[in-house]
Amino acid sequence: MFFVKNIVKKVYNKVGSLRGKPVTVLSLSMKEDKKLSMDINAVIDKIRELDTEMVVIEGAEIKNNGYLRDLCIGLTRIKKKVNFVTNGSDDIEVIRMHRNILITFDCFPPTKSNPGISKRNLYLMKENDEVKFLINSYTDFEKCLTVLQHNVILRPIVYFVVTNSVSPEDKEEMLKTYLSFYNRIKTDLRLIY
Repeated sequence: MFFVKNIVKKVYNKVGSLRGKPVTVLSLSMKEDKKLSMDINAVIDKIRELDTEMVVIEGAEIKNNGYLRDLCIGLTRIKKKVNFVTNGSDDIEVIRMHRNILITFDCFPPTKSNPGISKRNLYLMKENDEVKFLINSYTDFEKCLTVLQHNVILRPIVYFVVTNSVSPEDKEEMLKTYLSFYNRIKTDLRLIY
């Protein structure tokens, strides 16, 4: 049973490789609300009707929803590509088992109270998976680079989404650091202002 906020076909407008492309977005709810409940076959049928190649699943924690793996497998059986969006702290191994599932981590830089993306998940990433870090300061940027430098095995696509709160001087310094780092790490880095 899923708790579905919305299933909608739209042009994806968030940062990432899907931007500007038609997708079906499946927004799940963390709250168990009978009004939002749908069984797995009803979800798959609705997604099939919307007729897009890519399905973006967002709003769910894997550990709290044992049906997500089955949903992802069901979607790939009807020839859908699946992009699962998570904050990265959840264990993705459950859905990583299927090769056609891409993972997007929407992350904040690590702090003491919020470790951000787990090291285990970084090791499970594949080429074409995406990591998006929201950067509010140069310190955030450095923390994210450190996480990547020590934990990435394969070549995910990494976006640093820099907010307006970052000063022009820090943006300039980020660009210099970014270019230096880009030449040393084996991943596709993209700095976005």
